[in-house]
Amino acid sequence: NSDVRLLAGTAQIASATTGTGGAYTMNAVPAGSYTVTGATTKPWGGVNGADALTINRHFSGAVPLVGLRLKAGDVNNNVAVNSQDALLVSRRFSGITSTFSAGNWCFEALPVNITAGTVTQNLLGLCFGDVNGSYSGIPVRSNAPVMFHENGVAEEMDGEILLPVTAGKAMEIGASSLVFELPAGLEVLGVENALPGSDFMYNVVNGQLRSVWHHLDGARLAEGDVLMTIRARSNGSVQSNLVATAESELSTLWAEAIDGASRRIPALVAKVQDLGLAAYPNPAQDLSVVLFILTNSTSVSVKLVDAMGRVVLN
Repeated sequence: NSDVRLLAGTAQIASATTGTGGAYTMNAVPAGSYTVTGATTKPWGGVNGADALTINRHFSGAVPLVGLRLKAGDVNNNVAVNSQDALLVSRRFSGITSTFSAGNWCFEALPVNITAGTVTQNLLGLCFGDVNGSYSGIPVRSNAPVMFHENGVAEEMDGEILLPVTAGKAMEIGASSLVFELPAGLEVLGVENALPGSDFMYNVVNGQLRSVWHHLDGARLAEGDVLMTIRARSNGSVQSNLVATAESELSTLWAEAIDGASRRIPALVAKVQDLGLAAYPNPAQDLSVVLFILTNSTSVSVKLVDAMGRVVLN
């Protein structure tokens, strides 16, 4: 369902619509020299932090883009591919902007000479910004999802909640693209980046928290290292936790999706409001007093655990 156009200069000589397999046919075309190109109304998509990283790597001279991928990188349509384009890719992934001035899709413009008989000409297209070629109507890099695991709990009341997002294992990353579905009643107040550099942005749009980061030198992470901290507030009772979508991706310095990438985020639990607890002195060496503040008569049990979670006193 894409259009293929045969041009003589700027004049369109013939056109055809591709079938489900991408094939097209034009019949009875006069002999001559032409240009074949395309257009489509297929949905745009597929850009993330890995594409922004690749564009910056191209500008730095590390891995030059060529051909259609170079054309797809010029999202602001100013005949140059540089950090401005990388910034716009990040802004569009995060939902801060919804369009590129260059449009949604770009196609090759290839010369073709027609004399007699049958001429076969393949034609490629890419979404603007999708310089790593991960999208062709549907994402094709979904074989490397980011696994999210609960890591402890965060109590939610009327005050501020801190939700650190940490590495679930040791990794070296060059780009991070994370999308969280936000539970009803949770308001994001801000997101603090803990990764190097300033190429980080986030946005809350359509019930999602979308964040993107990339860096030419990357970041070497140990298990438990903080990548970013979400500051949030509960507007009532939060009944569920943040859920990462299939768009989430961690990429290497070479902008390749990391298979088995893992991050952790605390689970949200309702804070018990009728119990106060204090211990002093804290820290303690050999003696500590534990003070309970109760609003109703109730039974209280105490367990002392070590840093590994093993019960040492019950």
